[in-house]
Amino acid sequence: MQKIRNIEFLRIVGCLAVVMWHLCHCVHSLHTVADTHFYNSLYKISSKDMLAVDLFFIISGFFFMYKNNFEKPLINFLQKKLLRVYPLFVVVLFLSWLISKFHIYEFNYYQGILNLFCINGTSLSLTLGLYPEINIFWYVSAMLWVFALYYYLYQNLGSKYVDLILALLVYFSYSILIHFTWANWETIGCFINSGMLRAMGGIGLGCFIAKWYRNNKSIIKNLKITFGYKMFISILEFMCLFFIINNFFFRRLDFENNFIFVLVFVLIMVLFLINQGFISKFFNKDIFVNLAKYTYAIYISHGLVILCLWSTVWKKYNMYLIQFPVWNFILSLCLIFTIGILCINV
Repeated sequence: MQKIRNIEFLRIVGCLAVVMWHLCHCVHSLHTVADTHFYNSLYKISSKDMLAVDLFFIISGFFFMYKNNFEKPLINFLQKKLLRVYPLFVVVLFLSWLISKFHIYEFNYYQGILNLFCINGTSLSLTLGLYPEINIFWYVSAMLWVFALYYYLYQNLGSKYVDLILALLVYFSYSILIHFTWANWETIGCFINSGMLRAMGGIGLGCFIAKWYRNNKSIIKNLKITFGYKMFISILEFMCLFFIINNFFFRRLDFENNFIFVLVFVLIMVLFLINQGFISKFFNKDIFVNLAKYTYAIYISHGLVILCLWSTVWKKYNMYLIQFPVWNFILSLCLIFTIGILCINV
């Protein structure tokens, strides 16, 4: 199926934000550099970048609904999905164990086994990721379990009933997140954690966007609007994109309710799918499809790269971090992207 090119651009933005969040968070966790102005500033401006994962879930939910007709058995769907996401997942996990044998860090076998069975990220695990410092793999676990649930519902229940169930799940998922604290990973009532809530909410929203787009695709493609409407849509696109980039990469704004990010993600998804504004058309290029194919590999591998840097260079050469903060940040990003690009061939 042909990629939707400007949506792939949004995937790239989300990937960059998550990488920046983990990189800045881990460097700042070193007490020797925590008070350094450069790292402290990066830590503050990247504090909302973790919300980019919610954009990932919405995009994943969109393509989940857009590509599937739910006629094949659930096991066939899961096999196809696992073949796509699981090999790199296992390779990175194996490399994590292998590198630990050089006494760079201590490998957590408990979390490693749970990751192999895609249990981390659910309430059946006490933690989310492979390491306490960097929680990466929880996203895959939460995504796969929610995909399985939603696929089963759509295959076995009438569409109108499933839409009602999904609407309720989306509503209550975000309601709990808003009042519980978005990034608090404690399990709620021994039943569910915020990772699964974010997956259910985001994937559910993506499903509704996909159904709307699929039902109106021909109308959208043949849509003819005046220059005035085009300017209005372009302004909305610019405002949404500016909000995302400004809050992810330049400065921190404190929002009492982080659900505003979800609303902006949904709005920009709809605007980019309509593809009538100057901004959406500018990013509707093949280059973003070519770049976006590396995002999953970068996401899965960047935690291991950061952990290796944290356990070696950053801990042993503190003066390097303090004297050359900009170079450290740039070189770290280059290494993360290089390893991610190399992993795409796995």
